[in-house]
Amino acid sequence: LFVLLFLHQWLYHPGTTYGIVSRNADACDKKNDLGAVMPKLDWELERLPSWMVPSFSRIHSQHILINNDNGASITGYAAVADLASGGRNTAFLLDEFSKFLPSAAEHAMSSTEPVSDCRIIVSTPRGATGAYWKAMHEQSDMTKIRLHWSDNPTRNQGLYRVVGGLPMAIDPNNPLPVDYVERWKAGIRDQLIERDYDVLRTTRSPWYDQRCARPRMTPMKVAQEYDIDYVGSVSKVFSPVLLERLRAETVRPELMRGELIFSVEDFYPKFVENPEGRLRIWINFVGKTPCPPSDVQYTIGCDIASGQGGIMSSNSV
Repeated sequence: LFVLLFLHQWLYHPGTTYGIVSRNADACDKKNDLGAVMPKLDWELERLPSWMVPSFSRIHSQHILINNDNGASITGYAAVADLASGGRNTAFLLDEFSKFLPSAAEHAMSSTEPVSDCRIIVSTPRGATGAYWKAMHEQSDMTKIRLHWSDNPTRNQGLYRVVGGLPMAIDPNNPLPVDYVERWKAGIRDQLIERDYDVLRTTRSPWYDQRCARPRMTPMKVAQEYDIDYVGSVSKVFSPVLLERLRAETVRPELMRGELIFSVEDFYPKFVENPEGRLRIWINFVGKTPCPPSDVQYTIGCDIASGQGGIMSSNSV
């Protein structure tokens, strides 16, 4: 959609300049490879009527498309330090931003900020860390548009939830296929549960079930590519269903919750109660001071992993 938008502006708005940033050069611009972004521009230009196509220059070695008639241009960039630094662009598209290397993502955000008033970030999630996660969750003036598969009329036919152990259509005007409940009981349900999908807690459809059952698909991949689930899109050792059950059965509610506020003079911490605070307390206080038992040893654990999985991951907990 944004490639077409950039091309429309390139055709009709003189002097405008657009940048397309991908995780590497091949993902941005590889001749005759429609898996890359900029060849989609070539594909579209070939199909426009000749009277709509201006005189243009397509320089693959420089990843640039220039409208010779009005001076507009579209340039592709790999996510490297100082990309587009010193230039001026009408808009940038950062494509599949969550898949940039962490340092490259931070560089891309910092180097494009002074160059353009408009940056368009498009991505599926990849964990609850990194530049993309921050951009989506921090308070800012960014307009955020969420496009979920369940809003797509080609994918939400027979949208359902599991009620009483059986699929039940959410909307009577969008029913399940006639035989789907029987097929679900006969094999679909067991196949999904065997792959560790939580069929009870999600909105589903026959299309979604089919995607979950494809070869090599896992709950993590589905969370990443379809569910816009930042936490579920990372590598996990234990099933979310198991963790939720253990939390309900074994975790005692905290006595209080809040934040630590530090004095800038001596960094002495002060606990301030806040129902949305990040620090949860399971010990009593005397006045405003925590009063933990003094006859026991205490251990602090810190999980420093991002949970991304892959060949560079390690047992870092």
